[in-house]
Amino acid sequence: DAAARERDKAAAEAQRLRDEVETVRRKAEADAAKMRAEAEAAKAKAEADAMRAKAKAEADAMRAKAQADTEAMRAKAKAEADAARIKAEAEAAAAKERQEAARAAVKAPPVQVASVRPASIADAARFDGAWRLRLSCPEWDYGHARDNEAAASMTAGTLAAEFGENGKPGYFRVRGKLEDNDALVLHGSGIAGGRHRGRVFPISIPGRFEAGGYRGEGKFGGRRCVVTLAR
Repeated sequence: DAAARERDKAAAEAQRLRDEVETVRRKAEADAAKMRAEAEAAKAKAEADAMRAKAKAEADAMRAKAQADTEAMRAKAKAEADAARIKAEAEAAAAKERQEAARAAVKAPPVQVASVRPASIADAARFDGAWRLRLSCPEWDYGHARDNEAAASMTAGTLAAEFGENGKPGYFRVRGKLEDNDALVLHGSGIAGGRHRGRVFPISIPGRFEAGGYRGEGKFGGRRCVVTLAR
């Protein structure tokens, strides 16, 4: 009987231990399943967050590009409008100067007309050839001082000069025709840099050939500059 009781006791203890091991195993499996579910949920959330972030970044980039394109179109339209306005103003000013010169010539007494020596073709030709044009502009509120040299040429009394790369800030070109008493007015246009970068501006510089050289002073956009010519 005692041996039987010991066997029953041992069997009961063994069953208790098996039950305890089974309980621990089931709890471990449940904890592992829970951790896997949480990991999958975290992964799904991270992927969703990444997709939302990517979609937002793409939308922001598209908005920024659309805004930049719109601003570029506005700037181009404004630059073209400014260029057209400046050209019209320059043409109107030149026309007004011609009208005033014509009226002054009509009103001038004969003795004054006779005292002016016209520049003949032969006279104009004496200035033909290569020249060095120098532009000197003081510093002002919208830009630094300028001191540029450019090649110029005179052909049959008509001077032409160009500086810089066409279409780029800093570029300018001028032309002028020799007039009475060796006077020469340079007309043209330039492209601004600095604060007004890209804007087209008019040039009008009257001057005269004297002592083998030329000196003129006038409007170079919004400031007053000096132009000299030397061989």
